[in-house]
Amino acid sequence: MTVIQMLTLLGNSNILRKTGITLAAAGAWSNLTDRYHKEKVVDYIGVKTGKEKLDQVTYNLGDFAIGAGGVLWVLGSMFKKEGTEL
Repeated sequence: MTVIQMLTLLGNSNILRKTGITLAAAGAWSNLTDRYHKEKVVDYIGVKTGKEKLDQVTYNLGDFAIGAGGVLWVLGSMFKKEGTEL
């Protein structure tokens, strides 16, 4: 993943694709670091909305970064300019 990130950042790619691959790599490294040092993922977030079902939802920040990065990466790949590579 990091090799692809470096090639994308150095290449002639658009900003959506660069942001997406960076977010995805950061999320992956976050989860890997947590699992290596703490043997579990610990970066969870929950939001209190006042609605019982939504208050029970917690989400892993690393997974959120991976998902958001994937969406941006795909969008950047779909709307790339002619003459750009990678």
